[in-house]
Amino acid sequence: MIAAYFVLTAQCRVRHTSRQLLLLASVLTFSLAMFEHACTYRDVYRAMLGGQGSSIAINEIRRVLAELVKEDLSEVRDDVAVPRELMLQFVVDTFLTALTWCLEKKPKLAPSQINDMFRHLVSQGIGRAIVASGR
Repeated sequence: MIAAYFVLTAQCRVRHTSRQLLLLASVLTFSLAMFEHACTYRDVYRAMLGGQGSSIAINEIRRVLAELVKEDLSEVRDDVAVPRELMLQFVVDTFLTALTWCLEKKPKLAPSQINDMFRHLVSQGIGRAIVASGR
């Protein structure tokens, strides 16, 4: 499992460094590879995220994700309203939330589907849903 994790990290870095455009489609390039890996090893991820070692596993995943996201966000302009560190934390936590939700609640979702949902949340948030509800 640990070897597969390091292979995944290498795969994510390869995908990450192969993208140069600032468009959303090319930012956060790690996500699809991570979702594909998690879905392939769904039972292992469920055990890691739900067992006694879950905090260790989540912290390590969070650390790796933070490195990848930090690299991606270095290509994004600063936003005076939101500090870069908060953006980084938002993306990492949104990814982990989507991953956990997918594994626990929607195990039949394809990696590309959860990836699309993650990207939508990061790029557009839930503002449109709030406005549509009339609140």
